[in-house]
Amino acid sequence: MNFTLNKRPPSAAAPVPSPAPAADLAEMFPFVMPWDDAGPGVTDFSGLLAAPAGARGHVRAAEDGHLYVGGADGRPRERLRLWGVNLSFAANFPTHEDAPKIAARLAKLGVNCVRFHHMDRDAAPKGIWRDDLRTIDPGQLDRLDYFIAELKTRGIHANLNLHVSRYYPDHERWERMPLFFKGVDLFFPSMIRQQRDYARALLLHRNPYTGLCYAEDPAVVFVEINNENGLVSRWWEGALDAMPACYADELARRWRAWRTSHGRAVAADASIILRRDYDAAPAKTRLEWTRFLWETEKAYWVDFRRYLKDELGVRALIIGTQLYSYSTAPIQAEMDAIDIHAYWEHPETRDGRWRVGNTSMVNSPDARTIADLALQRVAGKPLIVTEYNHCAPNTYGAEAFPLIAAYGAMQDWDAIFAYSYAHISGGRWDSGTINGMFDIDQHAVKIASFGLSAAIFLRGHVAPSAASRTVSASEEQFIEICARHGVNIGGDFFGANRHDALRHRQYLRIDPAGGVPREPSAPAYVGPIASDDRTLVWDAAAPRGVVTIDTPRSKAVIGFSDGRVFTLGAFRVRPGRTRQGWSCIALTQREGAAIGAPGRALLVAAGDTANTDMVWRDEAQDHLTSWGRAPVLVEGVAAEIELDVRGARVEVWALDECGARREALPVRHEGDVAIFHIGPAHRTLWYEIVVSCFAS
Repeated sequence: MNFTLNKRPPSAAAPVPSPAPAADLAEMFPFVMPWDDAGPGVTDFSGLLAAPAGARGHVRAAEDGHLYVGGADGRPRERLRLWGVNLSFAANFPTHEDAPKIAARLAKLGVNCVRFHHMDRDAAPKGIWRDDLRTIDPGQLDRLDYFIAELKTRGIHANLNLHVSRYYPDHERWERMPLFFKGVDLFFPSMIRQQRDYARALLLHRNPYTGLCYAEDPAVVFVEINNENGLVSRWWEGALDAMPACYADELARRWRAWRTSHGRAVAADASIILRRDYDAAPAKTRLEWTRFLWETEKAYWVDFRRYLKDELGVRALIIGTQLYSYSTAPIQAEMDAIDIHAYWEHPETRDGRWRVGNTSMVNSPDARTIADLALQRVAGKPLIVTEYNHCAPNTYGAEAFPLIAAYGAMQDWDAIFAYSYAHISGGRWDSGTINGMFDIDQHAVKIASFGLSAAIFLRGHVAPSAASRTVSASEEQFIEICARHGVNIGGDFFGANRHDALRHRQYLRIDPAGGVPREPSAPAYVGPIASDDRTLVWDAAAPRGVVTIDTPRSKAVIGFSDGRVFTLGAFRVRPGRTRQGWSCIALTQREGAAIGAPGRALLVAAGDTANTDMVWRDEAQDHLTSWGRAPVLVEGVAAEIELDVRGARVEVWALDECGARREALPVRHEGDVAIFHIGPAHRTLWYEIVVSCFAS
């Protein structure tokens, strides 16, 4: 029997209602997912991982711009995608008792890479150092070693970050300086020496639990030199204008040497150009200064990569830093992969308070974060997104990972990492609360959709688009634009359309011949934007935007969908009234050929979420007066579900916090269609659907 599914755009059968007042709907209920859960069942995605990590050899970046393993000694090479999380501060150093539990839970979530981040800022127990911030603490290193070995056993690779947030000891600070000496540490010699000392001590250390040093371990897939850093960017934002003389004199010395080497006249007392004076300088001077900063920054990245590869013998792929607000495509193209960070509603400081916009990305016609990523993808280099999130306390967080997984798969990116799995304060992994703006480990609606999103991305449930668009630019063009605009330069400066990020693959080729520069402009939104094969449709009809995913093995309706009917092949859903008029209802096939065919599927239905006693400051809902306490509360999303199963028998189970079956739901069969209802009475975020066999 042919199970090929027709791909049809969603259709609305009823007018879109206004969101109902929360008081008119069912109350939210506790839903705390245990920090150490690794139980089997339909929510266990550990089968996506190949264990142990590194068994197929070192990861390579191929000429086609993708990650591969194998390909040596006559073995076939295999494409590798990474679905990862960050760990920050003390979370990098769990006890020997906790480490295997955390590793097992990450594997259950489909995680196959961990980025070890912010290890370097503090002394133990929060960081890797002794009190001098120069010497690695042996107890912390032992915890890290054991944890990495446990991850490796389960098929989880490592991404080791070098400088992230250490304030180099014995170096002068100043008011309003860039965080962690960013920018300065790309040219100041003693800071670079401390970076190298740390790299040597960490990467040449032999892990007693694996028998390998990190420089040679094939489970270490990336080594990142210096997170979110750039000389041009930090100077451009004015963060270096007030540097103490020791730093300013060193940059001025380099400026004079650069001018001399380029045949320019130079005064013996020539000083650096301050950002506040830059706009009044002659155009020629501005361009030369930008070129000097550019070449100084580029030399740092290239030389540090050489140090890691040639002097330390690091086999992992080397990342310099991130694009977008930090560095530029031609500079970072000297590394092994291109890295970018992106957030929806990242915290901002206003009126002395941290604020997070409480909006859904589905209403954004330019799909802001996805377009930002796609526009800076460099042809011939793997694109990895090592930080992504929709920040808490935003109440639409369930959309984050299904959206980035689906569009990342369509764009054919190579890695996506959530920021952050956990920071951990006081060594507790069982808080039962949403822990701040970034952590997802106790954020129930994000965790519920995380494994499902892993399947979409790692197993290609959304296929890469057949079509692509490439624009070209030269390094010289980048420098000229940078002298006018700063470092945030993507393909939209050379003719790329932001909406194309929702249609097909996008590339920016670094080509000496260059392209055709233009000033970026926002394209007009004229209606739903569909991917070329219509598996993804983004209908940003604000304030009632909806995104649909329609593939044989995964379906989703994400957005302001109350009271509408969506038909996605064999899957038909009518969401009920929700607290925000908004929900994320997603279905993925775990076993079997396709949704509706015999096998098991996981249904996730998520909406509003909060901690108990969480309090918004005002109706704008962009700032909290209290984060509240445990337990995490969630909304039970109501919907009518229809599955075309060709007359097969269907069971539906509401699942508990660990994904185990808790209660059976009634299912009605009408011909070839099975019909059932989900809702708050079942007090869950997810359901198991079993299509057993065809009736005779």
